[in-house]
Amino acid sequence: MRTVIERACSVGGEAAVFTFEPHPRKLLYPDRAPRLLTTLDQKLELLDEVGVDLV
Repeated sequence: MRTVIERACSVGGEAAVFTFEPHPRKLLYPDRAPRLLTTLDQKLELLDEVGVDLV
């Protein structure tokens, strides 16, 4: 994340991140879906806290 944010700042751009809800494996292989570490709301808050501009 730090590299994305630094590069975005250096060129006057915005740091952008892709995330998926639900996890792609949950759609493709429901029986093998991983346990998630955070909720979507928590993930968005964390990304905002580190300086990501677009999600």
